[in-house]
Amino acid sequence: MKLKMEGLKGFIIAFVIAGLVAALVLWASFERLNAIRNMKIEFQRLQASMIEAGYDLSYSDLKFNMFSLSGGMVIKDFRINNLNAGAYAEFYSEEFRATPDLFHIGKINVGLKGEQRLTWNGKAHPVQAVDLTMSFGLSEDNRLSAVDIKGRNIEIKEMARIGAFKIIGRHMPATQGAYNAAFFEDNIELNNLEVTTPTPWPVSKKFDRVALTFNLVGAMTPQASYKSSLIDWLHQGGTMDIPTIVVNWDAFSLVGKGDVYFDGNLEPKLRLNTSSKGLLEVLEALNNADLLDNKGVFVARILLSNKAFKLNDDDKYTTITSPMDIDKKGFNMEGVTIKYW
Repeated sequence: MKLKMEGLKGFIIAFVIAGLVAALVLWASFERLNAIRNMKIEFQRLQASMIEAGYDLSYSDLKFNMFSLSGGMVIKDFRINNLNAGAYAEFYSEEFRATPDLFHIGKINVGLKGEQRLTWNGKAHPVQAVDLTMSFGLSEDNRLSAVDIKGRNIEIKEMARIGAFKIIGRHMPATQGAYNAAFFEDNIELNNLEVTTPTPWPVSKKFDRVALTFNLVGAMTPQASYKSSLIDWLHQGGTMDIPTIVVNWDAFSLVGKGDVYFDGNLEPKLRLNTSSKGLLEVLEALNNADLLDNKGVFVARILLSNKAFKLNDDDKYTTITSPMDIDKKGFNMEGVTIKYW
């Protein structure tokens, strides 16, 4: 009798555990279905938004698999094209996958498989991205809450080689920052970036470090398109701040902070307040190679030289604090355009 009771007890425990597992699997399946439905809606909005912005997203095959663990959305021959005939560019990936995480439905894992290439100015550049991971977090109301992209040993043939890079973004509530509103904080960092174009450069082709932090302040609510969301965000007082920018390029080094503004046509303008070393030497080298506007550099160098000083007597290069602006027309220093696009 005792053995029968023990057997019954074991059966009940096993039945309860099986029921809990089945309930968990059922819940995860429903959550996964919901995540993939939202993914499908967002993909359609992405396509419409890209066309509105002058880009085209195309593919040979698109599938949304509700039940496969290996891929919620699978795109074959994934392409992003710039529709501007005067500056054509294309990114191609043989396969693009976006999959809800098995243990965290609010996390979308993204992967590229097969061949990747970047076409620029009519020339195709194969891309090697072996050590690359990408994931995005979504909140309960389907808003972007996190970005996590990391890579090492990335190469774009005859364009660039990247030792390591990362893009980390987090949604922050108003109580955890210096703003009176919620904001999205993004940190971008590239280490050992080397330009590998066959043409000679007047300055070193290697950037030791490029880092940028920018904050999107204010809630950006979903609209019919990303452009509509941007307009609504700006009307609600949204701003983009840059607390930190760092560039270490050979003997040239720069630190700064600033803001990004948008005009009535939604054209961005970057304004920075910077402190740098080796700026005069870099400007001279680039100008001698006909990469900058000669007249603009001549005037800018006079203005910058009047502000240059050495922090220490044995410094090889002078330190200069200067405003810098970048907009659709060109790159400006001290209110003078030194490079037209």
